[in-house]
Amino acid sequence: MRKLKTKAQGAFLALLLVLLVLTGCSGTSPPQGDSGKNGPLPTEESAAESTRPEPGEDTETETQTETQTETEAGASPDAPGNPAQDAADGNTADGNTADGKTETGDPAQENTGAANDPDTTAQPEPKAPDTTAANSPEPTTQPTVTITIQGPVGTPPLRTAAPVALRQGDTVLDLLQRMAKEQRLHLSVRGSGRAGYVEAIDNLYEFDQGPGSGWMYSVNGAFPDRSSGEWEPEDGDTVVWWYTLDAGKDVREAQP
Repeated sequence: MRKLKTKAQGAFLALLLVLLVLTGCSGTSPPQGDSGKNGPLPTEESAAESTRPEPGEDTETETQTETQTETEAGASPDAPGNPAQDAADGNTADGNTADGKTETGDPAQENTGAANDPDTTAQPEPKAPDTTAANSPEPTTQPTVTITIQGPVGTPPLRTAAPVALRQGDTVLDLLQRMAKEQRLHLSVRGSGRAGYVEAIDNLYEFDQGPGSGWMYSVNGAFPDRSSGEWEPEDGDTVVWWYTLDAGKDVREAQP
């Protein structure tokens, strides 16, 4: 009885297994119409192989991707530049470099900024030297010679000492003639130049008071041995015209 029961269970399990196998085969088999049109369904391995790129296609795709990325990075204004590329193009952060020259800014604007800086200490401009006194000519003193017209020894002078302007090349006779003209003094001269001879001063002529009377002159107390038309005095000299009564002897004896 037990053996029979065991056989019945085994037959039931075998039947159940056959049903399961039949059911599985009917669920996985494709329809007849689809298998003839598209072929067998692709498996997971065949699907992976179909999406795998060809060897050359992979490299080309990566190159296009990198090129697109670099293009987008260069077009972006916020993206930092390539230092190597900037150096090759001549662009630096401090300024534009062209032909080996670096410009850092406008020098005129920089100087203007420095000049307008309120913190800059203003330097006083140097004053020009006063050249008025240096350029003004020094007052020159006119050379003069003092002339006195003295009558006979022991009498008052006919003309007191008076300065007469001395010019280059003037002689004692030239100065006497200039003085007579300035003071409207009577003067009589015979000849001219070195041969000039004084005959009368202030209407007192030679030989008026004797055969040895006449006019003679002294320079700084000395009696030159040349005529008045030849002797050239110097600045500051003193000339005295004497009227002698004894051919000059009385005049010389009166000198200290």
